[in-house]
Amino acid sequence: MGEEPPESEDDLIGSLFTQVTSFQEVIRAAEGVPRDALSIVGRAGLRAGGSKVAVAHVREAASQLYITTKATQLNGVPVARALLDRIVGDVISGRKARAFLIKQEQTPHPLIQQLVDDRILHIIKRGWSGKDNPGERYDVLQIDYGCYVHLLGTNAAPQSLLGGDDEEDFSTVIGDVVVPEDDYRAIRRAILDLPTLLVNIDADAGGAAHGISGSPTFYEL
Repeated sequence: MGEEPPESEDDLIGSLFTQVTSFQEVIRAAEGVPRDALSIVGRAGLRAGGSKVAVAHVREAASQLYITTKATQLNGVPVARALLDRIVGDVISGRKARAFLIKQEQTPHPLIQQLVDDRILHIIKRGWSGKDNPGERYDVLQIDYGCYVHLLGTNAAPQSLLGGDDEEDFSTVIGDVVVPEDDYRAIRRAILDLPTLLVNIDADAGGAAHGISGSPTFYEL
């Protein structure tokens, strides 16, 4: 109140964020979804209080958005949650990446589309073709930023990603860890073979409704 309005975009960013990288982190965290960007900025501002928004505030806000909004959408769809858990476990924990490939004809599968519609998986490139297998087309899917940083604050977080003590505060951990950029070298090592993962979704199988039998398979180009 009583202050002059910013005269430029740089002035506006400088008045709200500790540095330009904090603003850039909002862009990354929003994954191209305007409503997520607004929610993350609002939540980050509350965390910052009267101070400027820092990277750690953005990551905490993205994690909270994932926990309170996105993850809860899967409560009634256990098979989709199980699929996500296995993808996260293999891609993030196993391969230290945040994205993976899936054959283009498999992307429309209802469970993949459920995770995309819930903004937990994001399609960042369609029709990608590796030089080692040019006849095959893949879509590149990326695990939600908020899901990634949430994992860093749980016991499930791979210690090789944390690079610190188990007892570190969540704010410290997510402020220090680098969230992976789109690295196609890493992505090539994580191709989801969906048919071998989702087999015989049968309400009566093993006495459990909507169970997944089989195990996830990832392979490399």
